[in-house]
Amino acid sequence: MSPEDRALFTKANEALAKSRPREAWSIGEPLFEKYLSDYAVQDLRCKAATRLSLPWEQTHRACEPLMALTPGLMR
Repeated sequence: MSPEDRALFTKANEALAKSRPREAWSIGEPLFEKYLSDYAVQDLRCKAATRLSLPWEQTHRACEPLMALTPGLMR
């Protein structure tokens, strides 16, 4: 991960830790498709989606990459 992307990732995690999932999503969104095989990025994506209280279909779609990285654990 580039230093710039690492900074975004850190900032998004900090926002999530402060109970600001919408901000975390906005900051992290550029990373979500770019790092589909990165567990930490996809975990952030799923956690933010879950905390946004999106409809189940949207939450599930956001969490699919994480589920693909953890077969058997989240299905």
